Amino acid sequence: MKNKMFSDDQGRESLQIIPVAGRRMIDRFIKVPWPIYKDDPHWVPPLTFERKWHLSEKNPYFEHADFQAWIAWRGERVVGRISAQVDQLHLDRYNDATGFFGMLEAEDDPETFR
Repeated sequence: MKNKMFSDDQGRESLQIIPVAGRRMIDRFIKVPWPIYKDDPHWVPPLTFERKWHLSEKNPYFEHADFQAWIAWRGERVVGRISAQVDQLHLDRYNDATGFFGMLEAEDDPETFR
């Protein structure tokens, strides 16, 4: 998948949407929420080891599902993330051509959510 770039009319660096591939990028994807919620006293970070297992090839979910994750960057700064999933077991049962998205975290910026 190609990287997506979006221009910014507010003089900020362009927003880039980068597909996650490889262990290093998965680790970065897992850590996206930390800077976003760093000032929120009510945020409880997930257990990193659990998130790593959840996204690892060893997770049985990936035997019947396709998964892609993306990280949103503005220059050198991570500003968001999202994932998309297509679960073949769901499709077989409901025959509804449904996909899912999740792990959506981003700074409070409408452009990132577009």
